[in-house]
Formats: sequence, C-alpha cells, structure tokens
Amino acid sequence: METQKFGKIKVILYLCAMKNIKTKSIGQQIKEEADRQGISADELGEKIGCNRQNVYKIYAKTSLDTARLGSISRALHHDFFADIVANPFLSGVDDEEAQKEIYNKMAVAQFTEVAPRVLMKLGIEPVIFFGRPIGIPQDIPLPDYFIGPFNLTLTIGDLLFDKQNCNLGNTAKVTRFTDERTGLSVDQWEFKNFGPNLIDLKLDYKTEEEWEATFRFVFKHFYSKYNIIKE
Repeated sequence: METQKFGKIKVILYLCAMKNIKTKSIGQQIKEEADRQGISADELGEKIGCNRQNVYKIYAKTSLDTARLGSISRALHHDFFADIVANPFLSGVDDEEAQKEIYNKMAVAQFTEVAPRVLMKLGIEPVIFFGRPIGIPQDIPLPDYFIGPFNLTLTIGDLLFDKQNCNLGNTAKVTRFTDERTGLSVDQWEFKNFGPNLIDLKLDYKTEEEWEATFRFVFKHFYSKYNIIKE
C-alpha cells in the first residue's frame, strides 16, 4: 500500500517537473547559461557576430537553426544540442516527426564537425563521403555516409537494416553486434553475390567523447588488421 502511494507521488512530481521544463525555450536556456557565466548580451554578440539587439531576439526565440545554435554552443562552451536531445520541448515543436527531423539535423551537423577531428586523433584519415549512387530510387534506404577506404557506413537516425522499406537484407547476411560497455549496436553486412562487405552504424547525436568511443570499438573489432587503434 505504501509502495502504491509512493508511486502516485512520484508520478505527480514527474508531471510537475515536465510542466516546468516545457515552459522553458531554447532562448531562455541560452540566456540562463550566459548569465551563469557572467557574459553580457554585448559580449555574446561579439562572440557570435551580431549586435546586442539580435542577442535579445535570440533570447526570445523558441527555436534556432543548427548553424546559429552551433556558433552559440562554441561561444559559450556549452552543448545546447545535447540539451535539446535531453529535453525535446526545447526544440520549440511538439510534433514527434518534426522533433525527429530536428534531432537528425543536429546529429548530422555535430557529426560533420567532430568526426574528422576524432578520426585524425585516432590516426585515421578522415575521408568521409556523402551521396547516393545514380539510379537508386529515393525511397530505397541506403547508408548516408561512407568512411573510406574501410567500407564503414553511417545511416542517419537508425541502422540501415531497421529502416522502413529496406529490402537490401535479402541480398546479405546481417549480423548485429553490441558493445556491452556502451550499448552501441553495429551491423555487419556480408553480401551473398557481390561485395564488398560493410559495417553500418547509426548516425545519431553523440558527444565527441562518445564518437571517439564508438570509432575505437568499431576499428578495434572490425578493422584490427589495419592495426590503427592502439590502447
């Protein structure tokens, strides 16, 4: 009986907390962080290349484009993308599909910035390709990024095998591996009639440290012959 009562209290507290979270916008989050650091509107404007009036407009925003949010994150040394991932209401939209699209855009923006730096740190040449082979219909899911020459692919928002309408699994044996330490899932594709085989990763939002852990796991377990990753 006591446990049931405690459960109700927890639910009420959780709903109250969510109500408070929902009322906060990304602009307010930025202002709070700037105030916490003692950075004035003039100083922030100088860091991101705009005047004080525009900074006040940013503080009033309920959503921001990824480029602007990225420049503010760098200026304040605070990852506002991670804040939005942790709290969807900060994105300024309530629609689930719209939120998913925002997350994917943030993930790509962050990946293209940090992945080359992480790869170079690990001694891997950061050759990253983006594109779709000519003649492949748009409704057929394919990997979005390729890291050569390793046939390492990344698919935005989900693993390729889990994408809707993905029928490439009929042409390959797909084996899923999971890193017990981080929970990272990786698919190995072994094609039956053509090659080369590939390793597929989900391109979602990760911190720079998480991307480093991800690449360390992948290159250690699937590309050990290259002798790249050294502990």
